[in-house]
Amino acid sequence: MKECDKLKNIFKYTLTFIITVIICIISFILVTIIPNNLIKENIKESANYIYKLPVFMYVGNYKNKTNLVNNHPDPITLNLTYSLNPKKPITSIVLTKYYSTGKYLESINLREKAIHDYEPNQEYYRYWHGNIVIVKLLLLIFNYKEILVFLSSILVVLIVLITYQLFKRDKLLAFIFLIGNILIKVYVTFFHLSYLYMFLLSYILTLISFKLINAKEDKIYKLFIIGGVLANFFDFLTTETLVFALPFLVIFYFRYKDKKVDKEAFIFFIKSLLAFLLSYSLMWILNWLILVVFYHQSLSSFLTNHLLERSINKYTYTLRPFDSILYNIKGIIPFCYLNDLFMIVVISLYLIYIVINFIKKRFKLFELILVLISIVPIIRYLVLFNHSYGHFYFTYRALLPSVMISLLLIFRNIKRKRGD
Repeated sequence: MKECDKLKNIFKYTLTFIITVIICIISFILVTIIPNNLIKENIKESANYIYKLPVFMYVGNYKNKTNLVNNHPDPITLNLTYSLNPKKPITSIVLTKYYSTGKYLESINLREKAIHDYEPNQEYYRYWHGNIVIVKLLLLIFNYKEILVFLSSILVVLIVLITYQLFKRDKLLAFIFLIGNILIKVYVTFFHLSYLYMFLLSYILTLISFKLINAKEDKIYKLFIIGGVLANFFDFLTTETLVFALPFLVIFYFRYKDKKVDKEAFIFFIKSLLAFLLSYSLMWILNWLILVVFYHQSLSSFLTNHLLERSINKYTYTLRPFDSILYNIKGIIPFCYLNDLFMIVVISLYLIYIVINFIKKRFKLFELILVLISIVPIIRYLVLFNHSYGHFYFTYRALLPSVMISLLLIFRNIKRKRGD
Protein backbone atom coordinates (compact mmCIF):
# COMPACT_ATOMS: atom_id res chain seq x y z
CA MET A 1 0.00 0.00 0.00
CA LYS A 2 1.27 3.45 -0.91
CA GLU A 3 2.15 5.92 1.83
CA CYS A 4 -0.64 8.23 0.67
CA ASP A 5 -3.24 5.43 0.96
CA LYS A 6 -2.02 4.59 4.46
CA LEU A 7 -2.44 8.20 5.55
CA LYS A 8 -5.93 8.29 4.03
CA ASN A 9 -6.92 5.16 5.96
CA ILE A 10 -5.51 6.52 9.22
CA PHE A 11 -7.52 9.69 8.64
CA LYS A 12 -10.69 7.65 7.97
CA TYR A 13 -10.22 5.55 11.11
CA THR A 14 -9.48 8.61 13.24
CA LEU A 15 -12.55 10.35 11.84
CA THR A 16 -14.68 7.27 12.57
CA PHE A 17 -13.49 7.31 16.18
CA ILE A 18 -14.09 11.06 16.59
CA ILE A 19 -17.56 10.99 15.01
CA THR A 20 -18.62 8.02 17.18
CA VAL A 21 -17.37 9.77 20.33
CA ILE A 22 -19.16 13.00 19.38
CA ILE A 23 -22.43 11.14 18.75
CA CYS A 24 -22.11 9.43 22.14
CA ILE A 25 -21.47 12.69 23.99
CA ILE A 26 -24.21 14.61 22.16
CA SER A 27 -26.72 11.83 22.85
CA PHE A 28 -25.74 11.95 26.54
CA ILE A 29 -26.17 15.74 26.66
CA LEU A 30 -29.56 15.59 24.91
CA VAL A 31 -30.79 12.94 27.34
CA THR A 32 -29.46 14.90 30.32
CA ILE A 33 -31.47 18.01 29.44
CA ILE A 34 -34.72 16.02 29.54
CA PRO A 35 -36.50 17.32 32.68
CA ASN A 36 -36.26 14.84 35.56
CA ASN A 37 -39.89 15.34 36.50
CA LEU A 38 -40.80 13.39 33.32
CA ILE A 39 -39.27 10.24 34.79
CA LYS A 40 -40.18 10.92 38.43
CA GLU A 41 -43.09 8.47 38.72
CA ASN A 42 -41.24 5.64 37.00
CA ILE A 43 -38.20 6.28 39.21
CA LYS A 44 -40.41 6.00 42.31
CA GLU A 45 -41.98 2.76 41.07
CA SER A 46 -38.54 1.40 40.20
CA ALA A 47 -37.08 2.39 43.57
CA ASN A 48 -39.91 0.66 45.44
CA TYR A 49 -39.47 -2.47 43.34
CA ILE A 50 -35.66 -2.62 43.76
CA TYR A 51 -35.98 -1.88 47.50
CA LYS A 52 -37.76 -5.22 47.93
CA LEU A 53 -35.08 -7.16 46.04
CA PRO A 54 -32.20 -8.84 47.89
CA VAL A 55 -28.72 -7.51 47.10
CA PHE A 56 -27.77 -10.97 45.87
CA MET A 57 -30.39 -13.17 44.28
CA TYR A 58 -30.19 -16.36 42.28
CA VAL A 59 -31.89 -17.45 39.07
CA GLY A 60 -32.36 -21.10 39.96
CA ASN A 61 -30.11 -22.98 42.37
CA TYR A 62 -28.85 -20.54 45.03
CA LYS A 63 -25.82 -22.75 45.71
CA ASN A 64 -24.50 -22.11 42.21
CA LYS A 65 -22.82 -18.69 41.97
CA THR A 66 -23.13 -18.63 38.19
CA ASN A 67 -26.85 -18.04 38.75
CA LEU A 68 -26.04 -14.95 40.81
CA VAL A 69 -27.60 -11.57 40.08
CA ASN A 70 -25.80 -8.78 41.92
CA ASN A 71 -28.39 -6.06 42.56
CA HIS A 72 -25.80 -3.49 43.63
CA PRO A 73 -25.08 -1.67 40.30
CA ASP A 74 -28.60 -1.14 38.92
CA PRO A 75 -29.92 1.10 41.75
CA ILE A 76 -26.76 3.19 41.32
CA THR A 77 -27.52 3.55 37.60
CA LEU A 78 -31.08 4.72 38.34
CA ASN A 79 -29.75 7.03 41.05
CA LEU A 80 -27.22 8.49 38.60
CA THR A 81 -29.96 8.91 36.00
CA TYR A 82 -32.28 10.78 38.35
CA SER A 83 -29.34 12.88 39.62
CA LEU A 84 -28.46 14.31 36.21
CA ASN A 85 -28.68 18.09 36.25
CA PRO A 86 -30.44 19.42 33.09
CA LYS A 87 -29.03 22.89 33.78
CA LYS A 88 -25.41 21.65 33.83
CA PRO A 89 -25.44 18.75 31.35
CA ILE A 90 -21.72 18.56 30.53
CA THR A 91 -20.49 18.70 34.13
CA SER A 92 -23.27 16.32 35.08
CA ILE A 93 -22.31 13.63 32.56
CA VAL A 94 -18.56 13.89 33.28
CA LEU A 95 -18.66 13.78 37.08
CA THR A 96 -21.77 11.55 37.18
CA LYS A 97 -22.83 12.24 40.74
CA TYR A 98 -25.50 10.41 42.68
CA TYR A 99 -26.97 10.45 46.18
CA SER A 100 -25.44 8.08 48.70
CA THR A 101 -25.36 8.07 52.50
CA GLY A 102 -22.32 5.81 52.60
CA LYS A 103 -24.09 3.81 55.31
CA TYR A 104 -26.97 2.00 53.63
CA LEU A 105 -27.55 -0.29 50.68
CA GLU A 106 -27.78 1.38 47.27
CA SER A 107 -31.42 0.28 47.00
CA ILE A 108 -32.16 2.33 50.14
CA ASN A 109 -30.18 5.31 48.79
CA LEU A 110 -32.19 5.15 45.55
CA ARG A 111 -35.48 5.03 47.47
CA GLU A 112 -34.48 8.06 49.53
CA LYS A 113 -33.44 9.90 46.38
CA ALA A 114 -36.73 9.04 44.67
CA ILE A 115 -38.82 10.22 47.63
CA HIS A 116 -36.90 13.30 48.77
CA ASP A 117 -34.86 14.17 45.67
CA TYR A 118 -31.74 14.78 47.75
CA GLU A 119 -28.80 16.55 46.12
CA PRO A 120 -26.18 14.16 44.65
CA ASN A 121 -23.11 13.97 46.86
CA GLN A 122 -21.05 11.06 45.53
CA GLU A 123 -19.00 11.11 42.31
CA TYR A 124 -18.77 8.04 40.09
CA TYR A 125 -16.60 9.37 37.28
CA ARG A 126 -14.36 6.38 36.56
CA TYR A 127 -16.78 5.12 33.86
CA TRP A 128 -18.61 6.92 31.07
CA HIS A 129 -22.00 5.55 32.23
CA GLY A 130 -23.38 5.84 28.71
CA ASN A 131 -26.00 3.26 29.64
CA ILE A 132 -27.84 6.17 31.26
CA VAL A 133 -28.77 7.29 27.73
CA ILE A 134 -30.79 4.10 27.29
CA VAL A 135 -32.13 4.04 30.84
CA LYS A 136 -33.40 7.63 30.94
CA LEU A 137 -35.12 7.35 27.57
CA LEU A 138 -36.85 4.12 28.62
CA LEU A 139 -37.82 5.63 31.99
CA LEU A 140 -39.99 8.07 30.07
CA ILE A 141 -42.23 5.08 29.29
CA PHE A 142 -41.34 2.19 31.60
CA ASN A 143 -40.35 1.45 35.17
CA TYR A 144 -37.29 -0.69 36.01
CA LYS A 145 -39.07 -4.04 35.83
CA GLU A 146 -40.67 -3.16 32.50
CA ILE A 147 -37.31 -2.00 31.12
CA LEU A 148 -35.82 -5.39 31.97
CA VAL A 149 -38.66 -7.15 30.14
CA PHE A 150 -38.35 -4.82 27.14
CA LEU A 151 -34.57 -5.16 26.73
CA SER A 152 -34.66 -8.91 27.41
CA SER A 153 -37.30 -9.28 24.68
CA ILE A 154 -35.04 -7.40 22.27
CA LEU A 155 -32.16 -9.72 23.18
CA VAL A 156 -34.31 -12.78 22.48
CA VAL A 157 -35.29 -11.34 19.09
CA LEU A 158 -31.62 -10.70 18.31
CA ILE A 159 -30.75 -14.30 19.22
CA VAL A 160 -33.48 -15.56 16.87
CA LEU A 161 -32.31 -13.28 14.03
CA ILE A 162 -28.66 -14.31 14.42
CA THR A 163 -29.65 -17.98 14.53
CA TYR A 164 -31.66 -17.52 11.33
CA GLN A 165 -28.76 -15.79 9.56
CA LEU A 166 -26.37 -18.52 10.68
CA PHE A 167 -28.80 -21.29 9.71
CA LYS A 168 -28.98 -19.96 6.15
CA ARG A 169 -25.19 -20.21 5.86
CA ASP A 170 -24.10 -22.99 8.21
CA LYS A 171 -26.56 -25.14 10.15
CA LEU A 172 -23.85 -26.47 12.46
CA LEU A 173 -22.76 -22.98 13.55
CA ALA A 174 -26.40 -21.96 14.11
CA PHE A 175 -26.87 -24.97 16.39
CA ILE A 176 -23.61 -24.23 18.22
CA PHE A 177 -24.64 -20.58 18.74
CA LEU A 178 -27.88 -21.65 20.43
CA ILE A 179 -26.11 -24.27 22.54
CA GLY A 180 -23.46 -21.70 23.49
CA ASN A 181 -26.09 -19.28 24.77
CA ILE A 182 -27.50 -22.00 26.99
CA LEU A 183 -24.08 -23.08 28.28
CA ILE A 184 -23.17 -19.53 29.35
CA LYS A 185 -26.65 -19.04 30.85
CA VAL A 186 -27.62 -15.99 28.82
CA TYR A 187 -31.07 -16.13 30.46
CA VAL A 188 -29.58 -14.88 33.74
CA THR A 189 -28.84 -11.55 32.02
CA PHE A 190 -32.61 -10.98 31.70
CA PHE A 191 -32.71 -10.09 35.40
CA HIS A 192 -30.12 -7.31 35.43
CA LEU A 193 -29.61 -4.23 33.27
CA SER A 194 -25.84 -4.14 33.67
CA TYR A 195 -25.57 -7.72 32.39
CA LEU A 196 -27.61 -6.93 29.27
CA TYR A 197 -25.83 -4.05 27.56
CA MET A 198 -22.82 -5.87 26.12
CA PHE A 199 -24.94 -8.75 24.86
CA LEU A 200 -27.28 -6.32 23.13
CA LEU A 201 -24.39 -4.40 21.57
CA SER A 202 -22.50 -7.56 20.58
CA TYR A 203 -25.55 -9.15 18.98
CA ILE A 204 -26.47 -5.97 17.09
CA LEU A 205 -22.92 -5.74 15.70
CA THR A 206 -23.07 -9.46 14.88
CA LEU A 207 -26.18 -8.90 12.77
CA ILE A 208 -24.39 -6.05 11.01
CA SER A 209 -21.35 -8.29 10.50
CA PHE A 210 -23.35 -10.59 8.20
CA LYS A 211 -23.50 -7.67 5.76
CA LEU A 212 -19.72 -7.20 5.97
CA ILE A 213 -18.53 -10.75 5.36
CA ASN A 214 -17.27 -9.91 1.88
CA ALA A 215 -16.79 -6.18 2.43
CA LYS A 216 -13.50 -4.33 2.13
CA GLU A 217 -11.33 -4.68 5.22
CA ASP A 218 -11.41 -0.96 6.04
CA LYS A 219 -15.19 -1.14 6.58
CA ILE A 220 -14.68 -4.00 9.04
CA TYR A 221 -12.00 -2.08 10.92
CA LYS A 222 -14.42 0.84 11.20
CA LEU A 223 -17.04 -1.50 12.65
CA PHE A 224 -14.65 -2.51 15.44
CA ILE A 225 -13.56 1.08 16.05
CA ILE A 226 -17.22 1.94 16.60
CA GLY A 227 -17.66 -1.21 18.70
CA GLY A 228 -14.69 -0.30 20.93
CA VAL A 229 -16.04 3.20 21.59
CA LEU A 230 -19.57 1.98 22.31
CA ALA A 231 -18.38 -0.89 24.54
CA ASN A 232 -16.45 1.56 26.72
CA PHE A 233 -19.27 4.12 26.65
CA PHE A 234 -22.02 1.73 27.76
CA ASP A 235 -20.15 -0.79 29.93
CA PHE A 236 -18.55 -0.85 33.37
CA LEU A 237 -16.30 -3.89 32.75
CA THR A 238 -18.53 -6.92 32.30
CA THR A 239 -18.30 -8.87 29.02
CA GLU A 240 -16.82 -6.18 26.73
CA THR A 241 -14.70 -8.63 24.66
CA LEU A 242 -17.96 -10.08 23.30
CA VAL A 243 -18.32 -6.91 21.23
CA PHE A 244 -15.24 -7.91 19.25
CA ALA A 245 -15.06 -11.70 19.43
CA LEU A 246 -18.57 -12.69 18.32
CA PRO A 247 -18.93 -10.35 15.28
CA PHE A 248 -15.36 -11.11 14.19
CA LEU A 249 -15.97 -14.85 14.50
CA VAL A 250 -18.91 -14.53 12.09
CA ILE A 251 -16.97 -12.37 9.62
CA PHE A 252 -13.83 -14.48 9.70
CA TYR A 253 -15.54 -17.87 9.58
CA PHE A 254 -17.69 -17.15 6.53
CA ARG A 255 -15.05 -15.01 4.83
CA TYR A 256 -12.40 -17.72 4.89
CA LYS A 257 -13.98 -21.13 5.43
CA ASP A 258 -14.02 -21.91 1.69
CA LYS A 259 -10.86 -20.00 0.82
CA LYS A 260 -7.16 -20.58 1.15
CA VAL A 261 -6.06 -18.98 4.41
CA ASP A 262 -2.68 -17.26 4.32
CA LYS A 263 -0.81 -14.73 6.45
CA GLU A 264 -3.12 -11.97 5.18
CA ALA A 265 -5.95 -13.55 7.18
CA PHE A 266 -3.78 -13.48 10.30
CA ILE A 267 -2.93 -9.82 9.70
CA PHE A 268 -6.65 -9.16 9.21
CA PHE A 269 -7.34 -10.65 12.66
CA ILE A 270 -4.60 -8.60 14.33
CA LYS A 271 -5.70 -5.35 12.71
CA SER A 272 -9.36 -5.96 13.62
CA LEU A 273 -8.44 -6.71 17.22
CA LEU A 274 -6.21 -3.62 17.39
CA ALA A 275 -9.00 -1.45 15.96
CA PHE A 276 -11.25 -2.58 18.81
CA LEU A 277 -8.63 -2.40 21.57
CA LEU A 278 -7.26 1.01 20.54
CA SER A 279 -10.68 2.65 20.28
CA TYR A 280 -11.74 1.06 23.58
CA SER A 281 -8.54 2.24 25.31
CA LEU A 282 -8.65 5.73 23.77
CA MET A 283 -12.18 6.12 25.11
CA TRP A 284 -10.79 5.52 28.63
CA ILE A 285 -7.96 7.96 28.04
CA LEU A 286 -10.37 10.61 26.76
CA ASN A 287 -12.41 10.29 29.94
CA TRP A 288 -9.30 10.62 32.10
CA LEU A 289 -8.05 13.65 30.14
CA ILE A 290 -11.36 15.46 30.55
CA LEU A 291 -11.29 14.76 34.28
CA VAL A 292 -7.69 15.89 34.71
CA VAL A 293 -7.70 18.94 32.43
CA PHE A 294 -11.14 20.39 33.06
CA TYR A 295 -12.06 19.04 36.50
CA HIS A 296 -8.59 18.89 38.10
CA GLN A 297 -8.88 15.29 39.24
CA SER A 298 -5.68 13.55 40.35
CA LEU A 299 -4.54 11.22 37.58
CA SER A 300 -2.16 9.23 39.81
CA SER A 301 -4.74 8.44 42.49
CA PHE A 302 -7.36 7.76 39.85
CA LEU A 303 -5.17 5.26 38.01
CA THR A 304 -4.03 3.65 41.25
CA ASN A 305 -7.54 3.17 42.60
CA HIS A 306 -9.12 2.17 39.32
CA LEU A 307 -6.53 0.10 37.48
CA LEU A 308 -4.52 -1.61 40.20
CA GLU A 309 -7.66 -2.52 42.09
CA ARG A 310 -8.83 -4.47 39.04
CA SER A 311 -5.60 -5.92 37.68
CA ILE A 312 -2.64 -7.37 39.56
CA ASN A 313 -2.15 -6.11 43.12
CA LYS A 314 -0.94 -7.40 46.48
CA TYR A 315 -4.10 -9.46 46.96
CA THR A 316 -3.67 -11.34 43.69
CA TYR A 317 -0.28 -12.68 44.76
CA THR A 318 -2.11 -14.88 47.26
CA LEU A 319 -3.87 -16.57 44.33
CA ARG A 320 -2.55 -18.97 41.74
CA PRO A 321 -1.60 -17.34 38.40
CA PHE A 322 -4.53 -18.83 36.48
CA ASP A 323 -7.25 -18.69 39.13
CA SER A 324 -9.15 -15.94 37.32
CA ILE A 325 -9.27 -18.09 34.16
CA LEU A 326 -10.33 -21.22 36.04
CA TYR A 327 -13.02 -19.36 37.95
CA ASN A 328 -14.51 -18.02 34.73
CA ILE A 329 -14.40 -21.37 32.95
CA LYS A 330 -16.14 -22.84 36.01
CA GLY A 331 -19.11 -20.63 35.16
CA ILE A 332 -19.92 -22.60 32.02
CA ILE A 333 -22.31 -25.55 31.98
CA PRO A 334 -21.47 -28.35 32.80
CA PHE A 335 -18.39 -27.21 34.79
CA CYS A 336 -20.49 -25.12 37.19
CA TYR A 337 -22.14 -28.35 38.40
CA LEU A 338 -18.98 -30.45 38.64
CA ASN A 339 -15.81 -30.44 40.73
CA ASP A 340 -12.60 -28.64 39.80
CA LEU A 341 -10.65 -31.80 39.08
CA PHE A 342 -13.11 -32.89 36.39
CA MET A 343 -12.95 -29.44 34.80
CA ILE A 344 -9.14 -29.42 34.75
CA VAL A 345 -9.09 -32.92 33.20
CA VAL A 346 -11.54 -31.89 30.46
CA ILE A 347 -9.62 -28.67 29.70
CA SER A 348 -6.33 -30.61 29.58
CA LEU A 349 -7.80 -33.19 27.21
CA TYR A 350 -9.15 -30.43 24.97
CA LEU A 351 -5.76 -28.68 24.83
CA ILE A 352 -4.03 -31.99 24.05
CA TYR A 353 -6.63 -32.61 21.33
CA ILE A 354 -5.92 -29.20 19.77
CA VAL A 355 -2.14 -29.63 19.90
CA ILE A 356 -2.29 -33.14 18.36
CA ASN A 357 -4.44 -31.89 15.50
CA PHE A 358 -1.96 -29.11 14.77
CA ILE A 359 0.97 -31.53 14.94
CA LYS A 360 -0.79 -33.90 12.52
CA LYS A 361 -1.66 -30.89 10.33
CA ARG A 362 -5.39 -31.58 10.48
CA PHE A 363 -5.66 -28.05 11.84
CA LYS A 364 -4.00 -25.28 9.88
CA LEU A 365 -3.94 -21.47 9.88
CA PHE A 366 -7.75 -21.21 9.67
CA GLU A 367 -8.13 -23.20 12.88
CA LEU A 368 -5.23 -21.36 14.52
CA ILE A 369 -6.95 -18.01 14.02
CA LEU A 370 -10.18 -19.46 15.44
CA VAL A 371 -8.21 -20.54 18.51
CA LEU A 372 -6.75 -17.03 18.81
CA ILE A 373 -10.25 -15.53 18.71
CA SER A 374 -11.27 -17.90 21.49
CA ILE A 375 -8.46 -16.76 23.80
CA VAL A 376 -9.31 -13.04 23.55
CA PRO A 377 -11.54 -13.15 26.69
CA ILE A 378 -8.97 -15.32 28.45
CA ILE A 379 -6.29 -12.66 27.91
CA ARG A 380 -8.75 -10.19 29.42
CA TYR A 381 -9.03 -12.40 32.52
CA LEU A 382 -5.26 -12.28 32.91
CA VAL A 383 -4.90 -8.53 32.33
CA LEU A 384 -7.78 -7.67 34.68
CA PHE A 385 -6.89 -10.52 36.99
CA ASN A 386 -8.47 -9.27 40.22
CA HIS A 387 -11.64 -7.99 38.60
CA SER A 388 -12.15 -11.19 36.60
CA TYR A 389 -11.62 -13.30 39.71
CA GLY A 390 -13.93 -11.30 41.96
CA HIS A 391 -16.66 -10.78 39.38
CA PHE A 392 -16.52 -14.11 37.54
CA TYR A 393 -20.28 -14.53 38.02
CA PHE A 394 -20.83 -12.14 35.11
CA THR A 395 -17.45 -11.97 33.31
CA TYR A 396 -17.56 -15.70 32.47
CA ARG A 397 -20.25 -15.07 29.86
CA ALA A 398 -17.62 -13.40 27.65
CA LEU A 399 -16.55 -16.99 26.90
CA LEU A 400 -19.51 -17.50 24.54
CA PRO A 401 -17.31 -17.26 21.39
CA SER A 402 -14.71 -19.51 23.06
CA VAL A 403 -17.36 -22.14 23.78
CA MET A 404 -18.66 -21.87 20.22
CA ILE A 405 -15.18 -22.22 18.71
CA SER A 406 -14.32 -25.22 20.91
CA LEU A 407 -17.46 -27.03 19.81
CA LEU A 408 -16.98 -25.94 16.21
CA LEU A 409 -13.43 -27.32 16.02
CA ILE A 410 -14.50 -30.66 17.48
CA PHE A 411 -17.56 -31.07 15.22
CA ARG A 412 -15.73 -29.92 12.08
CA ASN A 413 -12.94 -32.41 12.76
CA ILE A 414 -15.45 -35.24 13.28
CA LYS A 415 -17.15 -34.35 9.96
CA ARG A 416 -13.76 -34.21 8.21
CA LYS A 417 -12.83 -37.69 9.47
CA ARG A 418 -16.16 -39.03 8.22
CA GLY A 419 -15.47 -37.49 4.84
CA ASP A 420 -18.52 -35.22 4.94
